[in-house]
Amino acid sequence: MIYTLYFDDELYKRRVVVEHVNAWIDSFKGLIVRFETTISSWIAMHYMGFYNLIYQQS
Repeated sequence: MIYTLYFDDELYKRRVVVEHVNAWIDSFKGLIVRFETTISSWIAMHYMGFYNLIYQQS
């Protein structure tokens, strides 16, 4: 039996970005878990983390 391997480059590129963001969010869990008593503070901590990521890359 012959199997054809299918690999989608565009899908792989998107998945790598998502996996990197998930890993990056996991690195901030200590900060998020400590202060996430309300939904608004949970969202605010994520925004602060994303701003930090964007600031470091620019």
